[in-house]
Amino acid sequence: CASATSGGGMVEGVDLESSKLLRSIATTSLAVIGVAFPDGGSGSLGGFGHLVPYGESEDAIGVVYDSDVFPQQTPGVRRLTVMAGGATRGGDAFLAQHSTASLEELALRTIREQTGVHDPPTAVKVLKAHNAITQYNVGHSAARDTARARLGESAKWLSFAGASFDGVGVNDCIAHGRKQADAYVSNEYHAGRL
Repeated sequence: CASATSGGGMVEGVDLESSKLLRSIATTSLAVIGVAFPDGGSGSLGGFGHLVPYGESEDAIGVVYDSDVFPQQTPGVRRLTVMAGGATRGGDAFLAQHSTASLEELALRTIREQTGVHDPPTAVKVLKAHNAITQYNVGHSAARDTARARLGESAKWLSFAGASFDGVGVNDCIAHGRKQADAYVSNEYHAGRL
């Protein structure tokens, strides 16, 4: 799996214009801070998590209640993931301004204030994810569709799917990956190569 930017580099020798279009698809950076607590302290939060609306004076963009979503993964441990930064909060500039320690504190403060969990954590892990989230800015669909059409003419054996192109959710990636694979198999079958 590769980002649109990386994919643009991979197809440069096949079609330069498609390469430029793929490389033009914007991304943003964020911090992902995983926090573990002993289970049984503050009770279940219930649900998937929550997002912090743009315009709030928070650096966090959301919290995922990992243990509620996947309780079978770590019995006896409550896990929460705080995401901070992103396009609306500065992306790479946000990451440059924050040390690992300040991101840990940001996550713990966010969890205390937004979820009511005040237990001391048993573990905190910070990941600075550069160029991690594709931005579906104006023109994204046109760039993607033009690159697909051009590559479809010059390299019928090549297709692309993933979060950079057809939706950021895992379900989107799976559905569009299957669609691309089915189209490839159908083309090969009708061409007599299968």
